[in-house]
Amino acid sequence: MIKYYLKIALRNFRTSKLFSFLNLMGLSIAVAICIPLFLFICKQKSFDSMYTHLDNIYRVNLVPHAKPNEVWASVPNAVAPALTRDIPEVASAARLLKNGFGTPATLRVDHENYKEDLLYWSDPDLFKIFDFDFVVGNASNPLGEDNAVVINQTEAKRLFGVKSPIGQSIIVDNGPHLVVTGVYRDLPDNSSIDPAIIGNFKADRLSKSIYWSNASYETFCLLKPGADAAVVNKKVAALTQKYIKDREDRWFDLKIQPLSEIHLHSAQITDTYISRIGDIKTVRQIGLLGLLIVIIAAINYMNLATARSEKRAREVGINKTLGLPGHK
Repeated sequence: MIKYYLKIALRNFRTSKLFSFLNLMGLSIAVAICIPLFLFICKQKSFDSMYTHLDNIYRVNLVPHAKPNEVWASVPNAVAPALTRDIPEVASAARLLKNGFGTPATLRVDHENYKEDLLYWSDPDLFKIFDFDFVVGNASNPLGEDNAVVINQTEAKRLFGVKSPIGQSIIVDNGPHLVVTGVYRDLPDNSSIDPAIIGNFKADRLSKSIYWSNASYETFCLLKPGADAAVVNKKVAALTQKYIKDREDRWFDLKIQPLSEIHLHSAQITDTYISRIGDIKTVRQIGLLGLLIVIIAAINYMNLATARSEKRAREVGINKTLGLPGHK
């Protein structure tokens, strides 16, 4: 059957080269345009899908009373401890602070200085929330010591070459002396978080005070299986009333956002260290564009096929009138 259809297709191509060429060109161009669009959409929708607990990971966001239409991704550093202390549904919580609030760090390794844009400070529970694939070192408790630091494979090669990084010292901005306790595989480029180096939050000078006033820390939490996110959201919102007694100092509200929505639904969220931000509107527009291209190509194909069939019908009618075989 397939052989039969191939013969018909080849015969039609020989007898109607122009129509066949236009049909093939239209469909080929449509497919060539739509494939990259489809791959882009798949990439955007795949963000953070590598994390085992994706459905239970949330970020705590802040809504300032003075600007209720704004949402900030940074919250006070007292929020993470309060989550695990006061909300039973929260299994783990971790702060994530970019060094110097985004200022590149200066690393000193073996009397050499290196600039680093992706140095973060965090809590040990970060590794209970997100999956990090450690190739060497303490994978069970990477930041078990106050001066512990873990690095990805790219940084390990850049800073230490072929030498084993484990136990080596890294000095950050002429301050904390950190000791490398683990090396993990580089996170994929469809991960919202992208730290190259993660130091224990306790080693950073900003960890000395716990406060509710200044919002500079992205905070992630892992909910226990079966936890109701709506209930947790209400409990998170109630934390400000519990810990900020003075009504005038209670200048913001808190709410949680699923990790699965961060990449495509954070275009309007400010004060975030996450640079890999997409936009669901863009994805939808590209999807509609691809659909429109396919529809136009299909209509073009049908119009050409209809025109060809009408022409063929006229030829057959004329041939019959003249008494000629219909196929000639």
